[in-house]
Amino acid sequence: MASILVCLGWAVGCAVYDGSLVGSNPKTDAGTGGSSPGVGGSSAGGGSVGGDDIGAGGSDPTEAGPTATGGGGSAGTAGGGSGGADGGAAEAAPAGTELLIDSMEHAGDGISGAGFSGHWYVFNDQTDGGVETPYPFMMTTLDAANAALPASTQAAHATGTGFTGFGCGMGFSISAAVGRYNASAYTGITFWARVGTGAQTHITVSTFDTRAETGCVKCNDQPLTSFDATAIWQKIHLPFAQFRQAGFGEPQFGVFDPKGFGGAQFYVGGGTKLDVWIDDVAFYAQ
Repeated sequence: MASILVCLGWAVGCAVYDGSLVGSNPKTDAGTGGSSPGVGGSSAGGGSVGGDDIGAGGSDPTEAGPTATGGGGSAGTAGGGSGGADGGAAEAAPAGTELLIDSMEHAGDGISGAGFSGHWYVFNDQTDGGVETPYPFMMTTLDAANAALPASTQAAHATGTGFTGFGCGMGFSISAAVGRYNASAYTGITFWARVGTGAQTHITVSTFDTRAETGCVKCNDQPLTSFDATAIWQKIHLPFAQFRQAGFGEPQFGVFDPKGFGGAQFYVGGGTKLDVWIDDVAFYAQ
């Protein structure tokens, strides 16, 4: 069973995910390597990603991953999230509802949801000779059907080998019409996940928290969590309250504030094989 680290992010201090830095030639542009890379800046030219992008941190989380569960259907669009920039907490969504972020049933890397928009991307540590696909990012036809999602034909899928720094992965970023997306009406994010045969995945979901980037003494210690994946599709739930800092930063502020949700990243550590599938990403309430 492979351990997957998940890093929710909008401008987190993890692996640079500028689209101009990734693909079969990962050294297209300068970037940050090492086991705990720093924050990515605005995207440079030549890539499929535009605007202000971020990366994901390398340190292991201290929290255990969630319990993966089978069954369940496709995420619905009911439950309405609240968009906006750094506002107050939104009214709680009804328990049992989900707000779909992306069904993956589309071409290209774009995301368009209820009050937000964004894109998918791949990223890596730019090791010479490292190879990561797909680049430019696009959705991939399923090679293993998910019985719980019979209508699903595509998923986000990335493969990568030959990276020896912090590793490689994929992720998505979203924003509201003005500023970051306010996801405080929801408990966390949920999605379907599986890994390919022989893959070792340690993948990151860290939400950007300004307290780890602005006015900090030791920066980029973004809240992280992890989960276990198998070759069989599993429904994963990651409550926002589970995301914790790794412990190296100052200040230590605890869990992430979902009023500033900006996306999620899924990556594996250096020296391992990336082959991860993600489908039907949604916010959920319980």
